[in-house]
Amino acid sequence: MTRMGPWGFWDAPILLLPIAFLVAMVLKPKPMPTAKSLWCAAVILFVLKLWYLQAAPLEACACFIKGCLQALTPCSIVAGAIFLFDCMESAHCLAWMKVQLRVITDSHPVAEVMLIGFCFAFVVEGASGFGTPAALAAPMLYSMGHPKMECVVCLLTFNTFMTIFGAVGTPVWFGIGEVLPDFGDENLMAVGFRAAVALSTCAIILVPYVVQIIVPWSELRPSLLYVMLSTASVVVPFIGLSVFNYEFPSLAAGILGLCLTTIFTLRGIGLGPHQRHVEQTSSKDQGRVPFQEITGLRKV
Repeated sequence: MTRMGPWGFWDAPILLLPIAFLVAMVLKPKPMPTAKSLWCAAVILFVLKLWYLQAAPLEACACFIKGCLQALTPCSIVAGAIFLFDCMESAHCLAWMKVQLRVITDSHPVAEVMLIGFCFAFVVEGASGFGTPAALAAPMLYSMGHPKMECVVCLLTFNTFMTIFGAVGTPVWFGIGEVLPDFGDENLMAVGFRAAVALSTCAIILVPYVVQIIVPWSELRPSLLYVMLSTASVVVPFIGLSVFNYEFPSLAAGILGLCLTTIFTLRGIGLGPHQRHVEQTSSKDQGRVPFQEITGLRKV
């Protein structure tokens, strides 16, 4: 039986030292910046390849250079996402979107969570990935009056349903494709399709429970039909597109689901009454001044 390293059982713990180093540097009281910790982990891995795996120095140097070049691919995607959202911020596009989403939802908490936290997050994840939906949509929900910690937890949970095709399919074509160069496009699409079916099944079951993190059950129950329709408007095209492509299912399904959910919201399909609207209406009624007090006249 051949082993990669000379110490048998200790191969795995020794080769996991770079990852353990990164985790330790992140979790310590004063964390090391990733710009330094990632390079330190790369150096540790380089030393392990030379010393423990006893690789040829030329081969180890070639692998190190290849790894640095491969890292440029996700870095370029992140840079493109940052540039895109900086442009949207400079053009006040994000502020306009926030106002329009608030107008569409009419302050309905379930509609806000599904439209912004689920459908809009699908679009953002498909376009940029790397946790951008949580960083963008969570502050939007918080600014609409939802609890801060619950918004973050809800968005991070939602994000797990769409990451397989995040950043234009980077986890598939870069993650699996680079590890298995001869895997082939057909196998990549098969993996993407199976992952899409599994994630969509989980989404149909778990989305109402995730929404309940922010919205109380008493307000969520009358709008369960809306939640299921909104979820289906995303996951059905998500599965269908994954049969033919492994790059755009999250982005395209998110755009289609966002449009359909907007229609459901404007038409009130499946949406029940919510406490916030009742409170706003009652406060307006209480603040009205009678016609006689304003004009000093009596209605005929």
